[in-house]
Amino acid sequence: MAKDEGTEKVKDPTAIALTEKEIAFRPKNFEELWKFASLICKTDFVPPQFKENPGACLAAIQTGHELGLPPMASLQSIAVINGRPTVWGDGALALVKAHRLCEWVHELPADETLKCGFGECTIKRRGDPVPITRKFSLEMAQKAGLIERSGPKGVWATYQGRMLQMRARAWAMRDAIPEALKGVAIREEVEDYEPLEVVQDKQLPPPTGKPAMEQLKESLKADKGPPSQPKPPEEKPTAEEGQPDPVETLLA
Repeated sequence: MAKDEGTEKVKDPTAIALTEKEIAFRPKNFEELWKFASLICKTDFVPPQFKENPGACLAAIQTGHELGLPPMASLQSIAVINGRPTVWGDGALALVKAHRLCEWVHELPADETLKCGFGECTIKRRGDPVPITRKFSLEMAQKAGLIERSGPKGVWATYQGRMLQMRARAWAMRDAIPEALKGVAIREEVEDYEPLEVVQDKQLPPPTGKPAMEQLKESLKADKGPPSQPKPPEEKPTAEEGQPDPVETLLA
């Protein structure tokens, strides 16, 4: 017996082969995004700085979305260092390699970097005849004080080859394909920056509720101080006793 043409095909309920669109959750509006951030920040799937902080989770997801990362990858790849959003070096490399302007990337492995004393990364940008190569040497790290500032147990002392590799990679990625990172810095690089001292601005007086023009007039009056007193009129000198008045002399 032939099946009716209008009969819909029923899916096998035991089938487990689901497509990405069916299992990946992608928030469609702010309400869904906020609920997702509020839920995920309570789990162990987020870094400690995002724990119990849905606002930070939402900001990381939005930053990653602007770079082309899905929500969960954003939470793992985006970090705030010294008050600045950054992306992990491996996540940044994935974005650069996936970019349409990137033809290929070649860099020295960490062990070779350590032997050579410098990191080197070369990136071929589509349409440019010459690849872009950037190096970062151990001498440059010493001159910048990175090793001394890191300390005997810091990453520059324990993972020197890897750090040289990351510095060279960061320079090459930013110079070769800035469109991929859109100005977001590399975590391994920003971690070496000295924290900036935040200076609080002078607090402004609370609003008075008066119109702006009236406030401006009062401010100008306060700056001028109290009104000056008018000067007394100058007294004309009188003729000395015993001396003839010059006016009377002329009229005589």
